[in-house]
Amino acid sequence: MSDSVRKQLDDLLREPVGKDWRSHDSALNTWSLKKGEEEFFSWQAKTYTVRGNETIPAGDHFFDYNISVLEGAVLTIDPGARIFFASLCGIEVNNGKIVSNGEEDNPVEIYRMQGSRQGSSIKFFGNQETSVLRHTEIHGEEISFGPVDELEHIVEHTPPLVKLNEAHVIFEDSTIFLGQYCSKGIDFRQDSHLAIKGGGIVGGPAPIGVNLIGMAGKDSRLQIERALFRDLKGQGLASLTNCTSEVKSSTFRDIIANSLGRGFTIGPGTLTATGNTFLRVSSDDYGGVFYVSDGKLKSRGNRYEQCSSKEGGVVYVSKNGHAFFEEDDFIKNQSESGGVVYIGFTPKEKFDERGHARLISCTGRGNNATNGGIAYLLSGGLIVEGGKYRENKSKESGNLVFWQGDWTPVSFKDVNYLAISSNNFAHRKDFFGAIEKKRKI
Repeated sequence: MSDSVRKQLDDLLREPVGKDWRSHDSALNTWSLKKGEEEFFSWQAKTYTVRGNETIPAGDHFFDYNISVLEGAVLTIDPGARIFFASLCGIEVNNGKIVSNGEEDNPVEIYRMQGSRQGSSIKFFGNQETSVLRHTEIHGEEISFGPVDELEHIVEHTPPLVKLNEAHVIFEDSTIFLGQYCSKGIDFRQDSHLAIKGGGIVGGPAPIGVNLIGMAGKDSRLQIERALFRDLKGQGLASLTNCTSEVKSSTFRDIIANSLGRGFTIGPGTLTATGNTFLRVSSDDYGGVFYVSDGKLKSRGNRYEQCSSKEGGVVYVSKNGHAFFEEDDFIKNQSESGGVVYIGFTPKEKFDERGHARLISCTGRGNNATNGGIAYLLSGGLIVEGGKYRENKSKESGNLVFWQGDWTPVSFKDVNYLAISSNNFAHRKDFFGAIEKKRKI
């Protein structure tokens, strides 16, 4: 939040503008934050109900109450409206519809104020009609409150700025600014359809992690196009369960998932990624950009650069996971095992559940790992067909591939490669350590 906005907000707090927009007409809502038996904070807020078609005009509005949009009702927000929500307050779209009509040079701005940690700015529930937010900025808190030693607990329980449950929402050229102390951007689940076209999500210097998108499930759909996601920390990009997802022509950069998260977690379901750039996307866990289990990843024409994780600098493929890469560029990605791809262990008795990866007409340059500069296989299968691989290296074995087990098929066809040391081989080691073989490619 800029100093000029903060000063204007201080003026609004002295003489709230939005109080006169509508009056309250429902019972008081309360919420409190506890840790053990001790209560740190408590909020109360009333609600105004929109039952028809109503409009929030341009100008500044401070709301110390909720706005609820009921079934059949439409709430329109005009260009130039700036909305400030107090603690526990926001817009709740309950089977209704919201249309935010910001313009490129006159956006709608929505701020969740200091201390408003419990209460999303906008919540969508059971919306059959599609809500649309155009050129809309949604801002998280910039100022902390409460005991410093309890900051991590407070941020951990902060709700997302936007929440969807069985709702259909389109963001057009709209951006979410998480701020310094906001923990989540968007949470969507239970048959929700979310489209982000332009705009994106921008993080801040949060001392605690943030989520790009929360858990999806039950036939949810995610579409991301022409968007920018940057400076994010926390439990990964998105957990996509029973979700069909498409990500194209977007940029993801400087994103760090902690040990509790991964990049895009896929499965069951499918994610198709086309024409994106992933720059410095990393995870402390498995799979810098993707973790695929009981799901399918289809990647084409993407650029993966300086991505990293413990296992699989770009992707970790687990049980019943399938990762297909075509005409992708892999540049300076790294991991302890598998600079680009890691395929996890599947017992022999579950042979049919192995993970698989395929690299078709891809290029790889400067990728590295302790073992397997490009790929590391504990089980599963790998096909590398066509493409060029230059200056990929491992500290120990397999500048290109390290794999284990007689039941781990690896296939190379028409591969143009050049490694940078005498360690120019794919390395295959019997899983029980009894046999060690080296094979020229």
